Amino acid sequence: MSQTQPSTQQVLDPRRLGRNNSGLSEFDTLDVIAILHPTTPSAIKIVENAADRCPQHVLLRNSLNSDSLNLSLTDIEEQETIIINDNGEKVGQGSRTGADLVLRMSSASTLVFKSRGFIFGRNPNSADIVFGQDSGKRISNQHFRIYINENGILMVEDLSTNGTIVDDKLLKSKDMRFDRSRMISSGSVLCIQSTNDA
Repeated sequence: MSQTQPSTQQVLDPRRLGRNNSGLSEFDTLDVIAILHPTTPSAIKIVENAADRCPQHVLLRNSLNSDSLNLSLTDIEEQETIIINDNGEKVGQGSRTGADLVLRMSSASTLVFKSRGFIFGRNPNSADIVFGQDSGKRISNQHFRIYINENGILMVEDLSTNGTIVDDKLLKSKDMRFDRSRMISSGSVLCIQSTNDA
């Protein structure tokens, strides 16, 4: 067997140095059930609002444990990039931009309905992660929930009238023609159909 050309840039896998590359502390790697990354402007706004209302469910970029990061491996361009928003305010490391929703076992005691898992919806009295008011009434008071089933599998269950899309499959709890719940895994995409993105 002939040897292949060595890589042009030497890269050291952080796992070889005993580091995880997620930026999470060792406690977080044991505590986190799921991290949900927003990919639309409205989803980013939901995370920003959650940072004020329920910060235990938000993973901010600047809250990462710097001890678990190898600062020499970070992207230098990202460190030097400064973004100014429409109001002239600096957006970046100290902001909520790039924040993710994080579902933690330790925050289960703060849930509205502890036995049902993490509920997402429009009503702040019955949902843990609150979506903004929806004039089009596409988002239900309790739209969907994420929970761990009896077999230890991470699941999403639709609780709404209009449905929830998971990995391009429509879930509807009120229509027997559709599945009500589905397993989610790394890379799963959750979406609420809405004609009004705001």
